[in-house]
Amino acid sequence: MYKPEFKVPARVYRLLESITEIKEQIRASAIKVPWVPSLVKDAMARAAWGSTAIEGCTLSLEAVKGLMEGKKALGYPNC
Repeated sequence: MYKPEFKVPARVYRLLESITEIKEQIRASAIKVPWVPSLVKDAMARAAWGSTAIEGCTLSLEAVKGLMEGKKALGYPNC
């Protein structure tokens, strides 16, 4: 079986190390953005809404958001 020679240049390793360092610095910098939790909550509601819609549940997006807040979904006995 043919095995081509492949050598990674030292420059590539240095660049990968630099990229990893920068990536960790970005992850470590705790930037608090006040709207991120609401985006996460909205994304979860939309995912649940889409998933239940595929299964035939007719809940509206607003009803799903209400259920996530602990409210009852009035008018939806099967969901």
